[in-house]
Amino acid sequence: MTPFRKSHEARKQANGRSAFHLLWIGIFVLGLAIPTLSQNPADSYTASQKDAYYASLLKDKQDSRSFLNKTWRDYRSYPLLDLAYRLLAEGRNEEALSTLDELLQGDPDHLVARWQKIQLLISLNRPVTAVEQLKTLQSQAPAFSRGYLTLAQLYTQAGEYMQAAKNFRQALETGKLLEIDREQALEGTAEVAIKLGRTQDALQALNILIESGAGTPRHRLVRADLLRNLNQLDEARQEWQELSKLENAPQTQRTAILNEAFLLLNQGLDEEAYQLLMGAERKGLFTGRLATALEQHTFARALSASALNSGHLPELLDFLQAGKIELLGLSSRVQLAYALVKQGSSAEAEMALLTPEGKILSTKASGREEIANYYLALADISIRAGDDARALEAARLLIELTRSPEYGLRLSKLALNNGWDTAAVGILVELRSLVNEAERLKAPEAWAQMLQSLADLARRAGDLDLANEVLKEAGVLIPNWRITAKRGQIALLSNDNQAAVALLVDALNQATKARATDQFSDDDTKAYTRLLFDLAAVSAANEDWEDALKYLVADWDVQPEPTLVVPAYLMLRESTSKNVTPDMWLDYVSNYASSNNLSDESKSKYAAAFLSLARILKASGETNEASRVYSRALQLDSQPETRLESAYLALELKQPGDALVLVESLDETDQTVAIKCEAYRALRRDGEALSCALQDVHKHPNDHVRRLTLAGIYQNLGEKRKAHEQLEKAYELSPSASAASQLGFLSQEMGDHAAAQRWFSESFEKYNDQSAGMALLYINLKQMRFGEAQRILVRLTPASLTRMQMARYYAARAQITLHNDNQSPESLEQALSDLRRARAIETTEDIRFSVVQVLFQLGRLEEAEAEYQSLPPRDKQNPATLALGAYLARALDDDDLAIIRFEASLEYQPDQPDVQEDLAYTYMAVFENKKAAALFRQRIEALNQEQIDIYERDKLERFRRQLRILEIPFSFLIFDGISPSRQDEQDITGAILGIPSSSPFGTVEVAWRPPVIGYQNGRTFEVIARAQWLNDRYSFRPNPDTFQSIVGLRFKPFMTQNLKLGLERFFEGGELTEDNWLGRVLWSFTTGHDFLPLYDYETGEPIEKEPYLHLYLETGRFFENEKTILFYGDGRLGYTFRLDPNLLFSTFAYSIGSGNWNSLISAVSIEAGLGASFKWKTLYTETYGDILFLELFGRVGHEVLNTDDSQTSRILLGLQANF
Repeated sequence: MTPFRKSHEARKQANGRSAFHLLWIGIFVLGLAIPTLSQNPADSYTASQKDAYYASLLKDKQDSRSFLNKTWRDYRSYPLLDLAYRLLAEGRNEEALSTLDELLQGDPDHLVARWQKIQLLISLNRPVTAVEQLKTLQSQAPAFSRGYLTLAQLYTQAGEYMQAAKNFRQALETGKLLEIDREQALEGTAEVAIKLGRTQDALQALNILIESGAGTPRHRLVRADLLRNLNQLDEARQEWQELSKLENAPQTQRTAILNEAFLLLNQGLDEEAYQLLMGAERKGLFTGRLATALEQHTFARALSASALNSGHLPELLDFLQAGKIELLGLSSRVQLAYALVKQGSSAEAEMALLTPEGKILSTKASGREEIANYYLALADISIRAGDDARALEAARLLIELTRSPEYGLRLSKLALNNGWDTAAVGILVELRSLVNEAERLKAPEAWAQMLQSLADLARRAGDLDLANEVLKEAGVLIPNWRITAKRGQIALLSNDNQAAVALLVDALNQATKARATDQFSDDDTKAYTRLLFDLAAVSAANEDWEDALKYLVADWDVQPEPTLVVPAYLMLRESTSKNVTPDMWLDYVSNYASSNNLSDESKSKYAAAFLSLARILKASGETNEASRVYSRALQLDSQPETRLESAYLALELKQPGDALVLVESLDETDQTVAIKCEAYRALRRDGEALSCALQDVHKHPNDHVRRLTLAGIYQNLGEKRKAHEQLEKAYELSPSASAASQLGFLSQEMGDHAAAQRWFSESFEKYNDQSAGMALLYINLKQMRFGEAQRILVRLTPASLTRMQMARYYAARAQITLHNDNQSPESLEQALSDLRRARAIETTEDIRFSVVQVLFQLGRLEEAEAEYQSLPPRDKQNPATLALGAYLARALDDDDLAIIRFEASLEYQPDQPDVQEDLAYTYMAVFENKKAAALFRQRIEALNQEQIDIYERDKLERFRRQLRILEIPFSFLIFDGISPSRQDEQDITGAILGIPSSSPFGTVEVAWRPPVIGYQNGRTFEVIARAQWLNDRYSFRPNPDTFQSIVGLRFKPFMTQNLKLGLERFFEGGELTEDNWLGRVLWSFTTGHDFLPLYDYETGEPIEKEPYLHLYLETGRFFENEKTILFYGDGRLGYTFRLDPNLLFSTFAYSIGSGNWNSLISAVSIEAGLGASFKWKTLYTETYGDILFLELFGRVGHEVLNTDDSQTSRILLGLQANF
């Protein structure tokens, strides 16, 4: 009894705790059974109530048999069941499972125990065993719907969606489910339906769930997605819009907004998507901590796409400025960058693809294709931004990532489009080296295509050898005649015509076979015709013109294409064969176009090709050929445009009659009227030309073009005033550079230079008209306004000028350079460079003259003479040019040639004072004194008749002096001096030599220059006779014992130095005189103390004084008797004052040294002191000026050296007259 009772009590005690265990297991199982689709709403049942409900269902099923069986099962199973509960409560799950197995082994139909075992297996994560137990349970209790639900959930977790769907359906259709479990069943049904792609079933389940009121916002989001997948877009949008208003569910709001935005983007409704997302941004739904990082990234990318697609780039940039650009993925960044490129901001676009530090973005979170596209975009945009280093880095990363021919091909196309040839070649060569031949054979077509693209790049980069090499490799991968043809093109470009012929002929043979067997695509046909054209080109290069024409005709026969007309003609235009001419080609094309019943549209295309060729020929100056081609175009399609151009060309070819015929059938338009007017003018039908122009202007008074035409007619008729009026009206109607310039030139022709300058300024300053600028430049140069000329010159653009204007531009620049730099050697060299450039462009007489002149100024005399000799004969009829040649000859010491050129210049233009004067001096250089005197006299007479300035007065005085020398061979000198001082031997040295103002003596001297040898260009030969004597102390009374008469010769050998050599015979007179021969050498230099006009050489202003410097040195020797050696030196330094035009006053300090040396004496004396002089001129003649000069002087000094130690004061007063 005891064991039984203990067992019974144990079972009873276990029953008391069984409720807790069942509750725990039920909650655990329900927790595992929550579908992943969404969270359940708050349960209306507790876990214990749900457990009790389903346990009661199983209990009812289990107890539906006889009462005896029920009682017996309870009695027998209670202890084990109670034990299982206690073990579960203690966490001893495995033992509890064993206990339940023991129970079910004894009672397999115990439904409650099996259900508890199933829940325990689920908690132990043994789904397979749990499924087997559930199948057993469902076979025992087919109406137990909760079992089907659990089984479906386990199948869902295992990924067996078909079984899950079946059991979810059975759970809904079988037995009784609590409402909360029914909701789970519907959720599960929707979930597995989605997994199985049964969108309609999923939508039906969600509709039931939502309509029952148990749906959550998450369910509605899923339903909206399903509606979108079923293309029920309006319903989906309506659902999202309603969900986006759920402020108590912000996550749902954000998801709904994003989903709707992506739908709008897919539909192309970018503006609506942008406004939707910006509304969310303004509400702050995607900012702050509430939004997840994924939501923020997704939102930023969607906003970026919508903004860029709808033209809201500025607003997007504002949004991204707050560091939000980092939210964008690589693809969004690429899209943003290209939007910036389209806006013209390549540098900003590049920065959009980089980190704030300027580094490449991290690619860890992106897929391989997205990364590759990012690198490709970065390379592209960096090239556009000029950042070659970054482009190179991105390109290398791309090929290292992909090692793909496809991306290599895309990179090559990018380089071809952007001119990034050389760098791209290097990158693709690296890609080529990364992949071996075996790897290439896995994708031969792609690699062959990439290698061909590399060849294109290498060819553009100038590396023809590389291009040929990679084309060979491409040909190995995919043997193809097109690749061979490309190699032929490379050889043609390399000027290897022999290889080009071989390759192109080989390609032609292969292509011919391919055409016979394979179907040619459009690309093949294009390549084939290009091959034929290249064969024609290489034949032309080899001057095989027959083959060239043959291949062109074959090209045409394969694919008659109007675009072939022009290049083929231009190729054959170089033909040297009489059997092949470009006209033959045009005849062939014309015959084809005329004889093949072409449609009007096709004929128009051929006519357009002829029109293009005609324009090319016209532009290249081949107007006659162009006219014939225009005629061919008109035969095919007589378009007004062609007729008009042909008419204009006819006018240009001086065929106004043809021009009239061409426009006769055209509607009257501005152009036809203009052509008619021009034709009338050319045909000298002036009345009709003027009449048609006047009518045209009358009809269109506000048309400036018609007024310009009328102005042109008036100009042709010589009615400049009327032409000027029409030009002014045209300018008022439509101001333009052309009209302003025409007004300027016309004003110049009319002599209104102020108006001309005003109009030229208007045209140049307002419209930058270069022709007007050139005119204005030369006006300012003519006015000596070099500063303004410099300002204009800087604004001129030589490249936009005509050849003549360009030449004048450089000539003007040379002139300005010389003026600004005071003709320094550097400026002369620069000016010479500009002048030679001008002469090379368009030579003119002025430019040629200036080249010679500047060379002359640089001292490059031989070069200047060579340039002069090369001048055209017409230039040497210009007086200025002849004069320049004369100066050049004179500088080369060829005075005879200089005279010839001077005389020729004066023959063309006698009134050239400077040339006359220089010719006079040149005559003197060759001893033509009479001719020189005649010219000096002519210039003196002319100057006497003019109002002359101080410079000219100076020149006049010098001419008079020179004429006196040339025409008056005599000169006279009279001097007499008085002194209270004693006279020693050495003191009278000057008197012995006859030097005035040297001593108190008197002298009368006459000099005569014989003809021819007497005066030769500054060199003189004189015969002199002199009488001289010493005066007594304190008086002018001569000492009879000192009277001396002298006859001699005096020679001045140098032109510029006043050095004279003399030989004189002294005749004895008084007791103290010589009877001897004297040889003497004298030299003197004087500046100041002269009647030449006094003025400042820089300013030209008259001045009243000038420095006075006089030096005189002489030595002599008697040849007989004591053979005395004489020396005399005199120096003066002071100032000369102009008291009157005819009176000078000079003050000075002086020093005199003298000496006598012979066998009896050796005397030296030096004195120094102060002196003053009055000099007066008189006996004026207009031809010779004043011919008599009187001078009164005095000096007071003291001996500073005397060899007889008897130093004394020295005083001298003298009077001198010169004629």
